[in-house]
Amino acid sequence: MDSLRRALISIGAVAILAASVHQEAAAGAKATTPESVPPLSDKPRDKIYFSRLGPSQSELFIASLDGTHERQLLPSSSVDYNASFSKDGQWVVFTSERAGSSDIYRVRTDGTGLERLTDSPWFDDQAALSPDGRTVAFVSTREHGTADIWLLDLRTRRSRNLTHGSGGNFRPSWSPDGKTIAFTSDRGEPHRRNDPIWELMHFTALYTMNTDGLGLRRLTPVDEVAESPKWSLDGNRIIYTHRTDDQHPRQIIAITLQTGAKEMIVEGLPGGPSVSPQYISDREVAYTTAGTLRYTSDRQGSDPIHAIHPTWSPDATEVVYERMIAEPSATTPVIAANSINPRFELFRTGSFATFSSDGRQFLVSGNLLPSGNRSIAIMDASGANPRTIFQDNKLGVGGTSWSSDGSLIAFGLGGFFERPVTPARLATIRSDGSDFRVLIQGNGSSGLPSFAPDGGRLVFRALGKDDQGLRILSLADMKPSTLTTAWDNFPSWSPCGDRIAFTRQVAGDFEIFTIKADGTDLRQLTHDHGNDAHSTWSPDGQWIMFASSRMGRKDDDPAGQQPYGELFAIRADGTELQQITDNRWEDVTGAWLTSNGLPRDEPGCERTH
Repeated sequence: MDSLRRALISIGAVAILAASVHQEAAAGAKATTPESVPPLSDKPRDKIYFSRLGPSQSELFIASLDGTHERQLLPSSSVDYNASFSKDGQWVVFTSERAGSSDIYRVRTDGTGLERLTDSPWFDDQAALSPDGRTVAFVSTREHGTADIWLLDLRTRRSRNLTHGSGGNFRPSWSPDGKTIAFTSDRGEPHRRNDPIWELMHFTALYTMNTDGLGLRRLTPVDEVAESPKWSLDGNRIIYTHRTDDQHPRQIIAITLQTGAKEMIVEGLPGGPSVSPQYISDREVAYTTAGTLRYTSDRQGSDPIHAIHPTWSPDATEVVYERMIAEPSATTPVIAANSINPRFELFRTGSFATFSSDGRQFLVSGNLLPSGNRSIAIMDASGANPRTIFQDNKLGVGGTSWSSDGSLIAFGLGGFFERPVTPARLATIRSDGSDFRVLIQGNGSSGLPSFAPDGGRLVFRALGKDDQGLRILSLADMKPSTLTTAWDNFPSWSPCGDRIAFTRQVAGDFEIFTIKADGTDLRQLTHDHGNDAHSTWSPDGQWIMFASSRMGRKDDDPAGQQPYGELFAIRADGTELQQITDNRWEDVTGAWLTSNGLPRDEPGCERTH
């Protein structure tokens, strides 16, 4: 972890921030550009501890087609993924976060000659070498903040954008003659959700484009899902994974370019989705189902080897793939992470991190200790000495808040995100693990509490059959009062005590709002066509950090990840939107610690009154 942290310090010196990709940006919330960001000084950076829905380590392996003779391609203490062979079978190009940001590398198939091909703080991924080995097609967010297809000349090291910010563009694949690239894109996709609650559905169509950027052709509808295209050996067909929407099983389909005729190659299987198809002969197709290598011929497949994103060698003798190795655990509860914003140093940890008043300890409510999401763990700010102070064998723990005097921890106990709504109780416990008390219980879902700075009140989310919104609970008389009655969630009380930030569903999307604790002066800070949530205040009460899907997906997502949700910060008045992370994972629920090691800065609060 020390080597990764040193690399991150170097990466963090690059003053790069992202612009919002939507025209509906909040009034006055103009995103910071690279030219307008103040240069990084010698002043220490604030620290953010956050949770990531993604792996902490993955490695690349090469094996025979039946999964035998497996060997590790090269060691990695980070995440390596999305590997593919060169046409001559001598090289593997892949994505790695070993230097902090996600960049493109290549290495010989014996693990020697490792070379970094891109060096950008932005997201680079999904590389594919041209048939002549001179050009790399890859996905990058470096120009518009959203995923584009880029071409890199390996001789001159010059790169150019092929798709120019029209939606998200993914999974480039070279035609055998090297003149055309197939890819998927969510440009023009319908704005739909799996249900009326949260998740946005992702639709991707199949396209081809000449390598000069001309000749764009769409081959499939924009309201269906096409994933991971690969060309046939003769260049007459493209095979891809297909489904009608997020709710239907994946199929493998081949489309003939001249006629547009489609052929079903593999129907949806009950054992799991069939993904990553590739022609390994004129008619034989290789693919994977639930980590098992399969073939459309009589060729023997593999036992389950947990292969992700496999790609087969041109001579059809080997396959390269990634495998998840580890997740954060009690031995590594704090992992350095990459920031594209020079003002912050980032650390990945468990869910709903909250600091003690002196900044020396923090707690999380899941994903670290064996008790997982049914526990509360406290540890030193460095991640040392983790210990469980609360555990429930049946109910989940969600949303924690530490009182400013360090004596009490408030949390929810039960179901928080299930639909239909399941009961959840509001509870407190002392920081030494004693005196567990249930404050509110019933058939509704009460949770995600946040202490007022005075320690005498809690704001929390209420949700039930005939009840929704934010409530304020007085700990003196245990009487709740209504703050809001809309579809509101994730409340966070400002350290200045004057305002509460939260997420509200409005016009079919989720936005960040603030409101005074007396219910007046409601303000909408974000106006984005997506999901903004998980808001957290800066220690001085001047900024709000939140997670957002505004930058779109980074992949057409054949592995079933949820690759969106970057961390952003915005001033409490809705101005100066700034991006903090840029990767293929979902980053959420951050806690903010000042550069001097304290979670609060009272002089900043004084300026807001």
